[in-house]
Amino acid sequence: AAADLYEAGGIVSAVCHGGAGLVNIKLSSGKYLIDGKTVTGFTNDEEEQGGDKDRMPFAMETVLKEKGAKFACVKNWGCNVEVSERLIT
Repeated sequence: AAADLYEAGGIVSAVCHGGAGLVNIKLSSGKYLIDGKTVTGFTNDEEEQGGDKDRMPFAMETVLKEKGAKFACVKNWGCNVEVSERLIT
């Protein structure tokens, strides 16, 4: 899976709501993959503005931060790419 790929030196990436798939990935050390890494994705404001807040099981920005990620964002709906070690969002 993604943790094995990352620990073998591979690249893990996600775009848009794909970051939701990163929140529960744990490495063999027990740390979350995103812990201490800079990531981006849909912000809480964008979820609200887009009308998706009630359809989503959690607020991605909030959960990424809770799991130790450094969440980076730009102006709502702007383009943003973050590369943190071998994690690209």
